[in-house]
Amino acid sequence: MLNQSFKFGIEIEFANANLREVENTMREAGVNVVLEGYNHTRRDHWKIVTDATVSTGGYSYATGQGDGGELVSPVLCGEDGLRELEAALAALNSPPAVSINRSCGLHVHLSWTNMQAEHIKEIVRRYAKFENQIDRWMPRSRRGSSCSWCSSTIDNSVDRVGDMSDLSARRAGMQRNCKVNLDAYRRHGTIEFRHHSGTTDFEKISNWIKFLIGFTEASNFTSLNATGGLDVNYKRKKRVAYGELREQLSDKGWSLDFAGGRGSSCRYNLKNSSGETVRNIYCPEMDGFYDEEEFAINGKRKLSQAAVDFWNELFGNTSTPTDELTAGIPNEIVNFYKEREIELN
Repeated sequence: MLNQSFKFGIEIEFANANLREVENTMREAGVNVVLEGYNHTRRDHWKIVTDATVSTGGYSYATGQGDGGELVSPVLCGEDGLRELEAALAALNSPPAVSINRSCGLHVHLSWTNMQAEHIKEIVRRYAKFENQIDRWMPRSRRGSSCSWCSSTIDNSVDRVGDMSDLSARRAGMQRNCKVNLDAYRRHGTIEFRHHSGTTDFEKISNWIKFLIGFTEASNFTSLNATGGLDVNYKRKKRVAYGELREQLSDKGWSLDFAGGRGSSCRYNLKNSSGETVRNIYCPEMDGFYDEEEFAINGKRKLSQAAVDFWNELFGNTSTPTDELTAGIPNEIVNFYKEREIELN
């Protein structure tokens, strides 16, 4: 079952077939689809638009007329979304069937509940780390930076990104047409994955979606593992002093209770899950649990390395010793890509 907190959208590029005929065929099959002029507007229906990389036959950006283009889904979610995708692909593959060439690509957009910059940065880090392995699942035309429409993620500066308002390909030292496109967040509120070659095959597309969701989920865990489970970008739920740390301690059954004093003499009692006071922490030390530079540059309250060290002192560093590409990926998806790798190499 797909995680319901994830939403996804698909852009399927195809060649040759007349777009008006494709629209008519899909409509006859019961798909709510509209041929439109070129646009980036999110719709509640499927849309067919031209695309400069694949459209021919005197195509028109204004009317959408031409041969070859792109089928764009509405926002989809869960198993119901996959079933809707399967029905749309069955219609797309009906006569007059579309064709796929090496100019075509498949783009997947993901969004999820409570998107955080550190999580997204970890997605890019891990994608860069494993890109050469993922390349082996793709045709040679999509490997490395051999395709200008899905350039490599390996040479990036994603650590320069601050919070979500700072999220962009340029800030991360990458191109917009990178295999992981961060610019999609500002336009669509999504992260776009552009690596996959063009296809209208449901098995290939659905497995790629499942892999990307699993990879994204695993990247959140590896991001937290790097800090022993402390979320340094945590947003407090209540406007209380030091809430970013106190609320996470509360989730562990611990507490930081105000014990009086003012200025540098103000202090908090740190209590364990049994309610016993472990130690007193004075406000200057509490202040040190926050990243002053991050606040000065971005106005963001982010927990510092001192907070991570404090957390690990209390609970131990629970970091996983190794990180694998297939972490969190269902076995049937892993096996699919093992076979895919053999087929393509």
